[in-house]
Amino acid sequence: MQYRTFTNTEKNLKLISKTLLSVLFLLAGFYAHSQTIMNIYQNNGTVLQIPLNSIDSITYTIGNPGQLATLSTLPIGNITGTAATSGGNITNNGGSPVTQRGVVWSTGPNPTTANNQSTDGSGTGNYTSNLTGLTANTTYYVRAYAINSAGTAYGNELSFTTTGGTGSITAINCNSATNNGTLTSGTAASGVSSSVPYTGGNGGSYNGQTVNSTGVPGLTATLTTGNFANGAGSLTYTITGTPSAAGTANFVLNIGGQNCNLSHTVNAPVGSITALNCNSATNNGTLTSGTAASGVSSTVQYTGGNGGSYNGQTVNSTGVTGLSATLTAGNFAIGGGSLTYTITGTPSAAGTANFALNIGGQNCNLSRTVNAPVGSITALNCNSATNYGTLTAGTPASGVSSSIPYTGGNGGTYNGQTVNSTGVTGLTATLTAGNFANGSGSLTYTITGTPGAAGTASFALNIGGQNCNLSRTVNAPVGSITAINCNSATNNGTLTSGTAASGVSSSVPYTGGNGGSYNGQTVNSTGVPGLTATLTAGNFANGSGSLTYTITGTPSTAGTASFAISIGGQNCTFTITVSTSQCVGGLCIGQTYQGGLIAYFYQPGDQGYVAGQTHGIIAAPTDQSDTAVWGWYSTLLGPGDTATRIGFGLANTNYIVANDPTTGIAAEICYNLNLGGYTDWYLPTLEELGKLYTNLHLNNIGGFATALYWSSSELYAGYAWDFYFANGTASYYNKLNTYYVRAVRAF
Repeated sequence: MQYRTFTNTEKNLKLISKTLLSVLFLLAGFYAHSQTIMNIYQNNGTVLQIPLNSIDSITYTIGNPGQLATLSTLPIGNITGTAATSGGNITNNGGSPVTQRGVVWSTGPNPTTANNQSTDGSGTGNYTSNLTGLTANTTYYVRAYAINSAGTAYGNELSFTTTGGTGSITAINCNSATNNGTLTSGTAASGVSSSVPYTGGNGGSYNGQTVNSTGVPGLTATLTTGNFANGAGSLTYTITGTPSAAGTANFVLNIGGQNCNLSHTVNAPVGSITALNCNSATNNGTLTSGTAASGVSSTVQYTGGNGGSYNGQTVNSTGVTGLSATLTAGNFAIGGGSLTYTITGTPSAAGTANFALNIGGQNCNLSRTVNAPVGSITALNCNSATNYGTLTAGTPASGVSSSIPYTGGNGGTYNGQTVNSTGVTGLTATLTAGNFANGSGSLTYTITGTPGAAGTASFALNIGGQNCNLSRTVNAPVGSITAINCNSATNNGTLTSGTAASGVSSSVPYTGGNGGSYNGQTVNSTGVPGLTATLTAGNFANGSGSLTYTITGTPSTAGTASFAISIGGQNCTFTITVSTSQCVGGLCIGQTYQGGLIAYFYQPGDQGYVAGQTHGIIAAPTDQSDTAVWGWYSTLLGPGDTATRIGFGLANTNYIVANDPTTGIAAEICYNLNLGGYTDWYLPTLEELGKLYTNLHLNNIGGFATALYWSSSELYAGYAWDFYFANGTASYYNKLNTYYVRAVRAF
């Protein structure tokens, strides 16, 4: 530190300040003749200005201001809603006297003397501080402080929350209480409580309380100590005890300066009985089908009643529907008693109406008889009768009946009846007793007996106030034949896939006819669906003859339509070919020919096409394999020898077999095939497979799988072409994969 002395002959001034922390001089460029004022900045922030011409000399000393005091914050106690106590312990004054001490507090961390503070003397040691003016239910942060010449020191920080203070509310509303659980007379309360809303809470505390019930004694409403909310909230009272009776239990609540009456309903105990006896019920009134019940009831006895209550109930009838048994709510007697069910509604039919009763822990089935009204109808129509079975002279009737429709039925009963035939005698029409429907219905008469001759048997019916004449035809004896030959059938007309049959028939010869009658019949086609062969009823010839079946309908695919007929004690199956629209020279796609199915006719440009002649491809009727490999993976047989085009499949197959020694490959399977007397089968090319897919598979001919089929067309060393019959696409795969094989031959 440099000293600079200024002299003045008139005055000598010496300044000494132990509290001076810093004296600032502008020494650079400072000259006595140019500087007139000296500024001295003191620790308290003031500036001392001294004219230089009045200073003779200056002596300044930089003194040691000391260190901050060391202290800790004492625990907080005596917490209320508005006040608390704390304090501090100053263990070291830091080298200078502690001139002020106390605590500081705020609602945020790290309070300072700029916040709330107490002043609690000076010096070291323990001291107590009072915190006042606090807000209820609020968290405060507190530190002790001490001031010495070095500044202000703080102790450790503590926090606490004021209590709620004395709680109060402006209103409590028992009428809006939410009641949970149920109370039953004689049963200890469990899980029962009431939540009572209030408004105007001040956040203060309230004491727990217990309130005994009045009205129905034996219950207690208990509230646990807590704090009111600031504003609106609710108080939950737990209800305990055992109510002594049914009725209303009242709890007079008084809290927070308000009061109200909390009410809780106490139910009667659930009623129970030990036995319910429907079999001994006393039934009053009668029930008739279609008539509304009036004055009808049933009184059912019970025993072992506990005097408890039961709810009213309504039980719908089963068996005969349309009725209801209604019981009014009440209380069981103690011991034996009875329950009266009132029966209402309109029974839908005659019979037994059942009511499944379940009450007081017991159940039983109450039955009431519903009578049928006396039956009547407004019309009986024999001309519209539906006749079942046939009647043949000299043959006992079996499975023969007639259903006669009527209208205007009243749902009443009718007696059974038996009516003998006239005209052709020997027959009887029998009706079983029953009930008419309400409105329209039918009566079924069973025909029995043996008709004495062919002709018409008549039955004069009279029932329900109406009558009509039922007629049944009696046929001549049933015709029979000794043989029928479908293989010699004569087919007339042609059938084409997707085209409605017109003028098509088959005449089937038979022998050994007995001259008897045969019924008409309709036979649906198989193989190719969509066709029907219809034979008109008639009589067999005595000896030989033929039956003509008319073919109608639209065949769904090409192929062979089969008709299995059974008549005159004999049966056989005749067939008719259904062609596609592609027919050449009397041959059609899908037709069975030369060991297989015609799949394609060669067209100009195809290998094997000869103008004026019919040639093409025949497919084997079934697959030859479903797990065949194509052949060697690493051998390229050469694209010239494995063409994809139509007409090259045989050459491909021969070349593959000759050059690939692998056994069991697709080409070899076809090469070795002997089918239908033909041995020139081969593995088709890719394009030939496409014709099988389009002409046969898409017309449901040939039974192809929706799978991959190998072609004889090679792509390169490791891959060959195949055709996917699921969607008609070509692809190529590893020759060692296993796929389906279908052989073809040329014709």
